[in-house]
Amino acid sequence: MVGPGPPPGGDVNRAAELLSFTWILCGFSLIFTILRFTSRTFLTRNLWWDDWTAFFTMACSVTFSIIWTFYAAKGFARHDYYLGPDQLANSGELSWVSQTFCIISIATGKVSVSFLIQRIQSPNKYRTWLLWFISISVSLSAAVAVILVYTQCTPFYALWNPQLVALGQAHCANSVDINTYDIFFAGYFAFLDFLLALIPITLIWPLQMSVPKKLLISTLLGFGILAGIFGTLKTSRLRTLTELSDISWITVDLFLWNSLEINLLIIAAAIPTLRPLFLVVFKLNGSEAYRSKNKKKSGLNSTGLSGRTPINSRSYNVSAGYSEKPHSARRGQQHSDFSQNDTLRSMGSSDGGARNVSPIRPARPETAAVMPGQIKRVVDVDVDVRYLQPNGRFGEAHDMV
Repeated sequence: MVGPGPPPGGDVNRAAELLSFTWILCGFSLIFTILRFTSRTFLTRNLWWDDWTAFFTMACSVTFSIIWTFYAAKGFARHDYYLGPDQLANSGELSWVSQTFCIISIATGKVSVSFLIQRIQSPNKYRTWLLWFISISVSLSAAVAVILVYTQCTPFYALWNPQLVALGQAHCANSVDINTYDIFFAGYFAFLDFLLALIPITLIWPLQMSVPKKLLISTLLGFGILAGIFGTLKTSRLRTLTELSDISWITVDLFLWNSLEINLLIIAAAIPTLRPLFLVVFKLNGSEAYRSKNKKKSGLNSTGLSGRTPINSRSYNVSAGYSEKPHSARRGQQHSDFSQNDTLRSMGSSDGGARNVSPIRPARPETAAVMPGQIKRVVDVDVDVRYLQPNGRFGEAHDMV
């Protein structure tokens, strides 16, 4: 209850605010998820774990949005003062169950971004270890957070029925201690959002491309920084949950912050995967590779590269994301030479290695002659893969998304 008298403003119902905000964000993230799977399923044909964890995150978002719809429909988005004991218990139950899906989706959303970065990065064991540490630590943190939620009261359903505690039929841990753990986990999750937004810069900045393009690609891959900002703001508001008065009203704010953080994370993880779809829809240069109706004629399958891929009218064995020089190639011949150490890094397949792409287009006549050893690998993350010509210009190899 809220003090001895009615709260300021009277019996205000925040149902419309909660429903409109939640479902607009959920709708946008659902659209981006559908577009992501359309691109990955029908164009690049390289669904991987980053896509499936993103799908699971989207499913959690829809689930807690439905729960909040019931919450609002039953009139729980109001001050405690106007709710009876049974209504308070029911509102608390819906609130805590929805928070479980929020915690899980925050974790799986970050795991999805981590997997996406692993797909697009060039081999770097330290960065790979860091990404695996993020995935494992955020998963364990989410598991611990959920366990703490349902073990803070004995029996657990006293969590949303405080009358049991008042009657001496249940016992709950100190709410201040539990809230401290919540703040820690929320802060850690927000920190990981910033970290995952900054890691792509270490991929892009060393590459040989213009600064504006580096900034553009880094921005697209680091869009999740917005989720970190809103996660930080949410963390700063969690302290108010230790005030057990008017919990049904305060909880609506937590719902809104969670919805914003999680759905922005889903959208941010989907944006870098949509370039093939963008090219095809607007019929831009490079869309031909994705509009081909029969990629198998090129010696490709849905699991990645196979066969021999022509580069500058010469054939190179390509598999597992690496391009090797043919045995027939002679030293001193003018041709595009990729050594085993020059990784033609793919955007991932079912094993995180090679991807399903069309044959690499031969270079234009004016850029065909390149001496062995003069080609440097330049990975344009989830945009395309290019090589640097001796004259300093870029020649397009192929869109590898």
